[in-house]
Order: sequence, then structure tokens, then C-alpha cells
Amino acid sequence: MTSSDDTAALQRLSETLAAHGRVLDVVATPATTAARVRAELGLPEEFTGTYAAAGPADGSSVPWVVEELFLFSLAELPNAQDGYRWSGPDRERLTDWPSSWVVVASVFADPFLVDTREPGFPVRFARHGAGEWRTTLVSPTLAAFYDALAVLESSLLGDFGGDAFDVAGLRPEFTERVSAALHDVLDPEQAAAFVQTLE
Repeated sequence: MTSSDDTAALQRLSETLAAHGRVLDVVATPATTAARVRAELGLPEEFTGTYAAAGPADGSSVPWVVEELFLFSLAELPNAQDGYRWSGPDRERLTDWPSSWVVVASVFADPFLVDTREPGFPVRFARHGAGEWRTTLVSPTLAAFYDALAVLESSLLGDFGGDAFDVAGLRPEFTERVSAALHDVLDPEQAAAFVQTLE
């Protein structure tokens, strides 16, 4: 995957949201900011280059089944690692979080993360507060993650008017619709894992 793939996928997500009255600004990051973040987090240039070309703007979020999913800009990535990579104002290192893991999005403090050692930068999900970090692969690349989010938003906002719940929880017809549509952008195992993040 190249940064142009990621840029195109993020733009598709932005356009999907715009069709439903939501805004996701896609911006370039100044080279000085990219260099600072790369040094601060020890990131590979290929990863920061993806964000520097075009990434979510500061303060970005997209609708989730409840609340919002925060998508972090490149400049926000260092602060987004608080509570995962490190803790407190002195950034005390937390040893149970590998240094190659970078939180790129979160919902209810549950992180979506990239292991920057892995080719293509696949996106994984972990539940916060489970005692130890267990990750599940939800997409093979950042581009596929953005495309999966576009699929989710199309169903959530377009087909269900933002209301994916009934009295028993997530509507089965919602999860079925999202799951079926995800098969266009993810393999079956990843699609199932992505749907589980909604629960």
C-alpha cells in the first residue's frame, strides 16, 4: 500500500460522511511536524509519510454505534498514546505496550492501533481494561481500515439514520448489513473482527 492508497481511502470516507451531512477534513501535515512526531514516537518514515501526505485533521471523529470514534491526526499521535504506551505528565513507559504499537483511533478508550513493524501497517483492535492487551486484526492496511469505516458510515447513517440499536442491543439487521458490505473491502475473518468492535 502506498500513501496515495491511504489518501484515496480517507477521501472516500470523507465523501461518504459528507453525503450524510458530516464533515471529516483531510489535511496535509507540515514536514516539521511529521519529523517531530517521527522522532518522538520512533516511527518509520513510511508511516509518517502516509499521514503527512493526507490525514485526518486535528479533532476528527466519525459516528460510531454509540458516541464517536476519534481519528487522530499526525500531530495528535503522541498525546493519543497516553494510557497505552505511557502514563502521566512524565510519560512513564508502560512495559506491556510494545514500542512499535501506535494508537491511530479510539472509541471508549478501546484503541485501534498499527504495529509499525508490520508491512502495510495493518490495523488491530484491543479492548481497554481487559487485564492484558490482546489485539485482533481488523484490516490489512490503513487504507482498508478507512474503507471499512466508509462502509460502516454508509450503513449507520444512510440505511439506519444513525440508530443501530433496539431494546435488545445492536439490531441484527444492522450487523448483517455491515458484515455483508465489509466483504467488499476485508476478508471474512477481518470483516467478522471489525463487526465485533461495534459490540
